[in-house]
Amino acid sequence: HQLRNLREFYKLRRRRRRRRQLHRHQPYHYQPPRVRHHAITTTNHPRRAPFMPLDEDNVKEMLEEFVTSEYGESMFGCHEKPESVGITGEIGFVDLDGPEVTLSLEGQFWHRRETVLGRAAQWLNACMPEITAVNVGDMDELKDDVEELDPDTGALMESYSRKSPDFNGDRSTMERMGIDPDTRGPFPPGVGGFATGGSMSTPA
Repeated sequence: HQLRNLREFYKLRRRRRRRRQLHRHQPYHYQPPRVRHHAITTTNHPRRAPFMPLDEDNVKEMLEEFVTSEYGESMFGCHEKPESVGITGEIGFVDLDGPEVTLSLEGQFWHRRETVLGRAAQWLNACMPEITAVNVGDMDELKDDVEELDPDTGALMESYSRKSPDFNGDRSTMERMGIDPDTRGPFPPGVGGFATGGSMSTPA
Protein backbone atom coordinates (compact mmCIF):
# COMPACT_ATOMS: atom_id res chain seq x y z
CA HIS A 1 0.00 0.00 0.00
CA GLN A 2 2.83 2.43 0.88
CA LEU A 3 4.67 1.59 -2.35
CA ARG A 4 1.52 2.30 -4.40
CA ASN A 5 1.06 5.65 -2.68
CA LEU A 6 4.72 6.55 -3.33
CA ARG A 7 4.34 5.73 -7.02
CA GLU A 8 1.21 7.88 -7.26
CA PHE A 9 3.05 10.74 -5.56
CA TYR A 10 5.93 10.71 -8.05
CA LYS A 11 3.55 10.36 -11.00
CA LEU A 12 1.56 13.39 -9.85
CA ARG A 13 4.76 15.40 -9.34
CA ARG A 14 5.97 14.58 -12.86
CA ARG A 15 2.61 15.72 -14.30
CA ARG A 16 2.76 19.00 -12.44
CA ARG A 17 6.34 19.59 -13.55
CA ARG A 18 5.45 19.01 -17.22
CA ARG A 19 2.48 21.34 -16.89
CA ARG A 20 4.65 24.12 -15.45
CA GLN A 21 7.19 23.69 -18.23
CA LEU A 22 4.49 23.98 -20.89
CA HIS A 23 3.06 27.21 -19.48
CA ARG A 24 6.17 28.86 -18.15
CA HIS A 25 7.31 32.02 -19.94
CA GLN A 26 11.02 31.88 -20.67
CA PRO A 27 12.46 35.44 -20.98
CA TYR A 28 15.59 36.04 -23.03
CA HIS A 29 18.76 36.49 -20.99
CA TYR A 30 21.99 37.87 -22.38
CA GLN A 31 24.57 35.10 -22.51
CA PRO A 32 28.12 36.45 -22.35
CA PRO A 33 30.54 35.10 -24.96
CA ARG A 34 32.96 32.34 -24.13
CA VAL A 35 36.05 33.72 -22.41
CA ARG A 36 39.29 33.09 -24.22
CA HIS A 37 42.62 33.02 -22.42
CA HIS A 38 43.40 36.61 -23.42
CA ALA A 39 39.90 38.08 -23.45
CA ILE A 40 37.78 39.63 -20.73
CA THR A 41 34.09 38.99 -21.20
CA THR A 42 31.96 42.12 -21.32
CA THR A 43 28.85 42.68 -19.23
CA ASN A 44 26.42 45.55 -18.79
CA HIS A 45 27.75 48.54 -16.92
CA PRO A 46 25.67 50.86 -14.69
CA ARG A 47 26.22 53.67 -17.20
CA ARG A 48 22.98 54.41 -19.03
CA ALA A 49 23.18 55.87 -22.53
CA PRO A 50 21.68 55.25 -25.97
CA PHE A 51 23.37 52.38 -27.77
CA MET A 52 25.87 53.36 -30.43
CA PRO A 53 26.93 51.55 -33.62
CA LEU A 54 30.20 49.70 -33.28
CA ASP A 55 32.95 51.47 -35.18
CA GLU A 56 36.46 52.72 -34.47
CA ASP A 57 35.50 56.35 -33.88
CA ASN A 58 32.80 55.43 -31.35
CA VAL A 59 35.14 53.07 -29.50
CA LYS A 60 37.74 55.82 -29.20
CA GLU A 61 35.12 58.34 -28.07
CA MET A 62 33.67 56.05 -25.40
CA LEU A 63 37.13 55.02 -24.22
CA GLU A 64 37.94 58.69 -23.69
CA GLU A 65 34.66 59.09 -21.81
CA PHE A 66 35.66 56.16 -19.58
CA VAL A 67 39.04 57.76 -18.85
CA THR A 68 37.32 60.99 -17.77
CA SER A 69 34.56 59.21 -15.81
CA GLU A 70 34.37 58.83 -12.04
CA TYR A 71 36.18 55.50 -12.40
CA GLY A 72 38.89 57.06 -14.51
CA GLU A 73 39.46 59.95 -12.12
CA SER A 74 40.95 57.54 -9.59
CA MET A 75 42.52 55.12 -12.07
CA PHE A 76 44.58 56.99 -14.65
CA GLY A 77 47.66 59.19 -14.36
CA CYS A 78 46.27 61.90 -16.64
CA HIS A 79 44.31 63.22 -13.63
CA GLU A 80 45.92 65.42 -11.01
CA LYS A 81 45.00 63.42 -7.91
CA PRO A 82 46.22 59.98 -9.14
CA GLU A 83 49.36 61.56 -10.60
CA SER A 84 50.14 63.15 -7.23
CA VAL A 85 50.44 59.70 -5.59
CA GLY A 86 52.51 58.05 -8.32
CA ILE A 87 49.79 56.62 -10.60
CA THR A 88 50.98 56.88 -14.21
CA GLY A 89 48.73 54.29 -15.89
CA GLU A 90 47.32 54.90 -19.35
CA ILE A 91 44.86 53.01 -21.56
CA GLY A 92 44.72 53.34 -25.32
CA PHE A 93 42.93 52.06 -28.40
CA VAL A 94 44.86 49.63 -30.63
CA ASP A 95 42.49 47.89 -33.04
CA LEU A 96 38.90 46.90 -33.82
CA ASP A 97 38.49 43.50 -35.48
CA GLY A 98 34.82 42.69 -36.02
CA PRO A 99 33.18 42.63 -32.56
CA GLU A 100 36.53 42.44 -30.71
CA VAL A 101 38.38 45.47 -29.37
CA THR A 102 42.10 45.53 -28.61
CA LEU A 103 43.45 48.05 -26.09
CA SER A 104 46.85 48.79 -24.57
CA LEU A 105 47.88 49.34 -20.95
CA GLU A 106 50.99 51.32 -20.04
CA GLY A 107 52.48 52.78 -16.88
CA GLN A 108 51.81 52.02 -13.23
CA PHE A 109 48.31 51.44 -11.88
CA TRP A 110 47.07 51.31 -8.29
CA HIS A 111 44.36 48.88 -9.43
CA ARG A 112 45.18 45.47 -10.84
CA ARG A 113 45.68 45.75 -14.58
CA GLU A 114 43.01 43.09 -15.18
CA THR A 115 40.57 45.28 -13.24
CA VAL A 116 41.40 48.29 -15.41
CA LEU A 117 40.82 46.31 -18.60
CA GLY A 118 37.67 44.70 -17.21
CA ARG A 119 36.06 48.01 -16.29
CA ALA A 120 36.94 49.45 -19.68
CA ALA A 121 35.31 46.40 -21.28
CA GLN A 122 32.13 46.87 -19.25
CA TRP A 123 31.95 50.56 -20.13
CA LEU A 124 32.41 49.98 -23.85
CA ASN A 125 29.93 47.11 -23.96
CA ALA A 126 27.29 49.21 -22.20
CA CYS A 127 27.56 51.70 -25.08
CA MET A 128 28.04 49.16 -27.89
CA PRO A 129 26.48 45.78 -27.06
CA GLU A 130 27.87 44.31 -30.28
CA ILE A 131 31.27 44.08 -28.58
CA THR A 132 31.96 40.50 -27.54
CA ALA A 133 35.47 40.81 -26.09
CA VAL A 134 38.05 43.39 -25.09
CA ASN A 135 41.64 42.21 -25.33
CA VAL A 136 45.17 43.44 -24.95
CA GLY A 137 47.59 42.80 -27.78
CA ASP A 138 50.14 41.19 -25.47
CA MET A 139 49.25 39.14 -22.40
CA ASP A 140 52.29 40.59 -20.62
CA GLU A 141 50.45 43.90 -20.43
CA LEU A 142 48.15 42.32 -17.80
CA LYS A 143 51.01 41.35 -15.48
CA ASP A 144 51.27 43.48 -12.35
CA ASP A 145 54.66 41.98 -11.49
CA VAL A 146 57.20 41.29 -14.23
CA GLU A 147 60.16 38.93 -14.24
CA GLU A 148 62.70 39.10 -17.05
CA LEU A 149 64.60 35.87 -17.65
CA ASP A 150 67.81 35.22 -19.54
CA PRO A 151 66.75 33.66 -22.87
CA ASP A 152 69.72 31.29 -22.84
CA THR A 153 69.93 30.14 -19.22
CA GLY A 154 66.46 30.93 -17.92
CA ALA A 155 68.03 32.71 -14.95
CA LEU A 156 66.20 35.67 -13.43
CA MET A 157 67.76 38.89 -14.72
CA GLU A 158 65.36 41.50 -13.36
CA SER A 159 62.03 41.75 -11.58
CA TYR A 160 59.90 44.82 -11.04
CA SER A 161 56.36 45.86 -10.19
CA ARG A 162 53.96 47.77 -12.41
CA LYS A 163 51.89 48.78 -9.40
CA SER A 164 51.96 52.39 -8.31
CA PRO A 165 53.18 53.06 -4.74
CA ASP A 166 50.88 52.08 -1.87
CA PHE A 167 51.08 55.71 -0.78
CA ASN A 168 48.94 55.45 2.37
CA GLY A 169 49.23 51.73 3.14
CA ASP A 170 45.56 51.05 2.39
CA ARG A 171 46.17 48.52 -0.38
CA SER A 172 48.27 46.21 1.80
CA THR A 173 45.90 46.73 4.76
CA MET A 174 42.85 45.69 2.73
CA GLU A 175 44.71 42.69 1.30
CA ARG A 176 45.59 41.53 4.84
CA MET A 177 41.93 41.90 5.82
CA GLY A 178 40.83 39.79 2.85
CA ILE A 179 39.24 42.78 1.08
CA ASP A 180 39.75 43.36 -2.63
CA PRO A 181 41.36 46.84 -2.78
CA ASP A 182 40.01 47.43 -6.28
CA THR A 183 36.44 47.53 -4.97
CA ARG A 184 37.23 50.81 -3.18
CA GLY A 185 40.14 52.25 -5.13
CA PRO A 186 43.12 54.28 -3.93
CA PHE A 187 41.25 57.14 -2.29
CA PRO A 188 39.05 56.61 0.80
CA PRO A 189 35.75 58.51 0.75
CA GLY A 190 35.89 61.82 2.57
CA VAL A 191 33.81 64.89 3.09
CA GLY A 192 33.28 66.60 -0.23
CA GLY A 193 34.98 63.89 -2.27
CA PHE A 194 38.18 61.87 -1.91
CA ALA A 195 40.53 62.49 0.96
CA THR A 196 43.97 61.94 -0.50
CA GLY A 197 45.77 62.14 2.81
CA GLY A 198 43.52 59.74 4.67
CA SER A 199 43.97 56.01 5.17
CA MET A 200 42.26 53.04 6.75
CA SER A 201 44.74 52.75 9.58
CA THR A 202 45.51 56.43 10.24
CA PRO A 203 42.75 59.04 10.32
CA ALA A 204 43.21 61.97 7.95
